[in-house]
Amino acid sequence: MSRKLSAGLIDRLLKADYKKLLNVIRKDQELSLEIRDKQAIVYHHKKKILTLCESKEAVLLSDGYLRENQVKPTLDLNNPSKYLNAAKEIVRSHSKQMEFMVQQNIAKSNQTIESKYFVVDMEYAFEQNMIAAADRLPKTRVDLVAIEKETNNIILFELKYGLDACCGNSGVDDHYEKIEKFLAREDFCAQLKSDIANIISDKNRLGLIKFPINKAFEDIKMKYIFAYNSDKDLEKYRNEYAYKYAEKGIETLYIDTRYILK
Repeated sequence: MSRKLSAGLIDRLLKADYKKLLNVIRKDQELSLEIRDKQAIVYHHKKKILTLCESKEAVLLSDGYLRENQVKPTLDLNNPSKYLNAAKEIVRSHSKQMEFMVQQNIAKSNQTIESKYFVVDMEYAFEQNMIAAADRLPKTRVDLVAIEKETNNIILFELKYGLDACCGNSGVDDHYEKIEKFLAREDFCAQLKSDIANIISDKNRLGLIKFPINKAFEDIKMKYIFAYNSDKDLEKYRNEYAYKYAEKGIETLYIDTRYILK
């Protein structure tokens, strides 16, 4: 899966029929445009609502999001806000998971020249189609891929919202074990660095990144983000997870979703 847009799709986004659409996406803090397999995919709260490619019509949100008798909105490229706003409302009513909103907010709030981290991509998956089946690793996704500006390290952030998300399959320990296996492979690390460099270049061209980012990356690190809404959960996470991963050199960042000023 190439994470680089074709020249034809970039032309559609910058100069042709998708130009108004791109302008709306740039300004809408609830949307993110990510690059997948030469396609530009627009997400809202972790849900795919629009897929754009060079030679085909735009693919709209899946029928699976629609309630009974609900009509799928249509995309008018002269008024793209109408479709995007309707699609956002549909996916919000389909799934109200707080984690999705937190993830989107983290991504958008950490894409400025002042922020310590710059979030480059959401829901990154290591591509394995070109690898022999016997050598493949278990599929997994990275919630947020960011650049830590001070070190120029690529940071793979895993977001956990509440203690229930920390255990079992896809929990803190499970995620650590999977990502460790990927990071032990030089081919995956090289592909990740190439993908992120391509994504940064394309997003710069599309005006989604408005300042230079150093693409001579140093190391690749894993970090956790724990989003909590009670002091009890925070204390338990620190005692059960944060301390043991700190010993492995993996930092946890924290977000209090009660937004209490202290």
